[in-house]
Amino acid sequence: MERQERNGAQRMRDRFDVVVVGARCAGAPLAALLARHGVEVALVEKATFPRDTPSTHVFEADALAFLARLGLIDALLATDAPPINRADNRMGNVRWSSRWPTLPDDVAGAMSVRRIVLDPILARAAERAGAEVRMATKVTGVVQAGSRVVGVRVHGGASEEQLRARVVAGADGRDSTVARRVGARKYNVVPNEYALYWGFCEGAQIGEPTFVFHRWGDRMVQACPTDGGLYQVGVFVELASLARFRGDLEAQFIEYACSCEPVASALAGAQRVGRLLGMVRWEGFFRDASGPGWVLTGDAGHFKDPAPGRGIGDAFLQAERLAPTIASALAD
Repeated sequence: MERQERNGAQRMRDRFDVVVVGARCAGAPLAALLARHGVEVALVEKATFPRDTPSTHVFEADALAFLARLGLIDALLATDAPPINRADNRMGNVRWSSRWPTLPDDVAGAMSVRRIVLDPILARAAERAGAEVRMATKVTGVVQAGSRVVGVRVHGGASEEQLRARVVAGADGRDSTVARRVGARKYNVVPNEYALYWGFCEGAQIGEPTFVFHRWGDRMVQACPTDGGLYQVGVFVELASLARFRGDLEAQFIEYACSCEPVASALAGAQRVGRLLGMVRWEGFFRDASGPGWVLTGDAGHFKDPAPGRGIGDAFLQAERLAPTIASALAD
């Protein structure tokens, strides 16, 4: 980030209205919207981008409409990720294909952009809006005055420092440091029943961009075109079959993928690229989402099964509701 590169030229600030922890799909849009409301905001991220993270990479029409309001559609289209307007579904023995339902002003029904591409776009948007973006900066704790959170402790260089804020927003994922440090309670906890593995292929026969979701027997397969001319495939594996699946991971992944007829057709002559990624164990949950001086958003407050592909879109919608609420409260 440009501001990060100017670190040596001036001493960075340590007091803000809001510190947002996590610069991905939940945190970066929240920081951008807060900055547009005139809020002084710091966006803190422990990683350096581009860096991958577990994700289905898919988001739907409501998320695209939000990104249009942020002014990011041209940036998305520049990734060569095609807008998707058709779905190919199967549940058991019933299969159907249909146009994705959209409103007249929707950009498309869905899109997939890998997180190594999407997350930097979102972080740059936050910086352009006026947020102070600090990458490679890890939050090590929260600062409290009595029972109220008044900032965070961060480590981004040779020493630890404090960033003071009137509100700390934890947008740092299902293993949220902010949630752990404030003692946010988990509830409605549900363990996963499937593992998820996903990978990317080049040279796929795509035709009309289509989102495939097939579930039958003990199989569940998702696939669609993504950015850079790639085709992404995700397979869900019952935990009872996981040991066998992982015993020959590459072959089993291809076998699962090609047991889905439209995916097999797309992958004929294609070549898988990169390494296979997976999530084996997780919990769905809600957390107490706010307290004195702090709030959680995105996966930090609620993590859901990835199969419906709602994590990114829900994070955007939460940011759009949360930003004006915080801005109004700070003004009052």
